[in-house]
Amino acid sequence: MYNLKVDKEEATHVRALPNSSGLLAPKSDLALKNKSGLSVGPGVGGLLGSKLSMASHGLRHNTLILKIEAAVGENTCKYKKVDEVFLKKRKLEENSIGPWSMYAYCLGLILCLGCSNAWNSALVYGYGAVIVSAMLAGLAYTALIVIVAEMMTMLPFNGGMATFARAAFGPYWGYIIGSSEAWEYTLFGAQAVWQSGLVLATAANIADLNYAPLFWLLTVGLVFALQMAGTRWIMRFIGLTLTINILAMFILVIPSLPSLNVWQNTLFPAQNLQGIAPNVVNATDVVTLMFPFGSNGIFQTIPTLMWTFMGIEATPLCCEEAVDFVANGPRVALKAQGTMWFSVIVIMVIVPLLAPGLSNGGLDPLVQTFCSTYNIQAGSIAYNALYCTLFLPNLMLAISCYSFACSRQIYGLSHVGYYSDKLSIVSKTKVPIGAIIETLILFMLVALILQYEASGVVLLALLNGSLLYGLFAYTATGFAYIKLRIFIPHVNRPFNPGYWVGMISALFLISICIACMVQLFSTDVFRETLLVCLGKLALQFTEFLFHRRHHLKSTPEEEFIHAEMNVKAADEVMQSKREVTDASSYSAIVLPTASAGGNLHHMNRSSVGVSVVRQSVTAEVKEKTGIEKPEILITPD
Repeated sequence: MYNLKVDKEEATHVRALPNSSGLLAPKSDLALKNKSGLSVGPGVGGLLGSKLSMASHGLRHNTLILKIEAAVGENTCKYKKVDEVFLKKRKLEENSIGPWSMYAYCLGLILCLGCSNAWNSALVYGYGAVIVSAMLAGLAYTALIVIVAEMMTMLPFNGGMATFARAAFGPYWGYIIGSSEAWEYTLFGAQAVWQSGLVLATAANIADLNYAPLFWLLTVGLVFALQMAGTRWIMRFIGLTLTINILAMFILVIPSLPSLNVWQNTLFPAQNLQGIAPNVVNATDVVTLMFPFGSNGIFQTIPTLMWTFMGIEATPLCCEEAVDFVANGPRVALKAQGTMWFSVIVIMVIVPLLAPGLSNGGLDPLVQTFCSTYNIQAGSIAYNALYCTLFLPNLMLAISCYSFACSRQIYGLSHVGYYSDKLSIVSKTKVPIGAIIETLILFMLVALILQYEASGVVLLALLNGSLLYGLFAYTATGFAYIKLRIFIPHVNRPFNPGYWVGMISALFLISICIACMVQLFSTDVFRETLLVCLGKLALQFTEFLFHRRHHLKSTPEEEFIHAEMNVKAADEVMQSKREVTDASSYSAIVLPTASAGGNLHHMNRSSVGVSVVRQSVTAEVKEKTGIEKPEILITPD
């Protein structure tokens, strides 16, 4: 729904804007127009509050920000206007992801690859350090969800965190962060593909693991078929594999609860991990035992725990296919994050208290706990069958979730011209066929490197690159949130956690991400591998700098970002709201209200929908004012 601002004196410009509270104005609101011709809507402080309004007004003349936007903004890129045919060829299936499917997708991104076993590799720094790092990482991801939930309802366009970076810092950063996200999902998915071949080869009792890639034809082929069948099918499969994983967690843990013993299963094994003889340390030295390296142990383990819970940031990538994403997206993401905290308690707190405890040294502590309870020997037929039955669904969940996230990320980047626009064309089932094929090919190519590169910089770069790319995107998202909150306060935010909650969340997220990157780059072996990742990103950016930026697409969402997500637009709105307090310099005019059937939040890529709104508004303005061709600018309520 929109309000019309009509300048009757000059009768040349009409602007459809929400009122300041984000709600519909009455049918015949009274607006004020100052002597310079600037229309001012009713409701001075409904959206921002007086303190925030004055703070933002004090920043609106920041010439440095304006110069930066001019130097690296869209003015340095070339945009081509897209037509209705272009958009129809790239229209995804609407309302194909319901709230439950979205919840399964969000939770699957967290609970799949690595969640149940990656933390086990950090125990050398102490069990206490792992628990504290898990709490810090969990809080960081909760902070991420808080700010992402606000921005993804403010900008519900398919592009994920790339959209936020582009809106805040321009297309250059949008490309860098979008590419970082795409590589993050690619490397995660590739690791799942690689491990699926090893698990199936082990279950089939094949000694030569060089034949493991043959099993990728089964796992990747199944996911490809489900993706091509339509979004509903891949979401059903994600829901099925997630259910199996959750049920497996309870099946593995509940029978072992009688073996719960804090001292025997946790503290004694912790002594062994540190090379301390049993019974040397008594109960009074628990703190020293749990934190053998002090605070440095926490610093060393944070990257591992951040890697363990990665993935929830891909929630915005299902916005165009979700049912009422603006209303359901934040609620579902926060529920998935709450479930993640429950999983942390089960996997990292309860399981280590069960036999065989921290000393098991197995790949998956859940499986090892179950085998200990029923005395199932590693390498036996029963063990291989159990391991395949329980671990394979986890890997299939990872391949499904990350192939969907990566394909939609590539689709979003392709749609606006960052990548080839052919990758965003959809099939008869309304899925981006080019993006899906490229995603799965990349999965298998990277998996081949993991399979046959036994050691070296390349292998470590691929394993650790997913974390580095994710940290880049998280840090940029935090800074984007801060900028949009301070400099772009006038755009409606359907999910609004509050100014200080959002700002504190962004700052905390940035702090944790910077701490992780400092730790990674301070380690020699990681530093070399991460430089490989940076080099790969630099090569991509070079291609964008010399080619892609000259062939970007002016899609509806790009037009909206260009019109409203900049300091100049915010400055105009803030100035109008402030000046309404000086009523003596204004003359009163009647402001009619248009009831246009649609909302830009729910017409993300539909030029047809935007066209209908424009036609409806134009007809009403023509009838009321006699203007033959009024200039219409539409912004969401």
